[in-house]
Amino acid sequence: MKGIVVNQLVSDSVLDFVHGFKRPIKRIVFPTLCNLCITPDDTNIYVFRFKNEAEWRESCEVLFEIEVSEALISEAEKFLAAKERLDLLKPALQQLIGDQA
Repeated sequence: MKGIVVNQLVSDSVLDFVHGFKRPIKRIVFPTLCNLCITPDDTNIYVFRFKNEAEWRESCEVLFEIEVSEALISEAEKFLAAKERLDLLKPALQQLIGDQA
């Protein structure tokens, strides 16, 4: 499966954002998979979907295309599906710890 490697400038905190501090990160975007995005960062791997292609095209610099294994994509989609299921449980989890935020 073809992925597009992009570069995006991000702030690590609100304080960094307010002061204009940004650092580049590389992401792999799959437009044909509902804009699935995999970001291997220093200590974590982030998986999410951009809302639409325009969102990442406007905020990222396209670097190059790569071939990504179906196994990696499958694991990323499983991870995202599990996160979406956990998000549905957020109110119950917040109630358990007494946090309604």
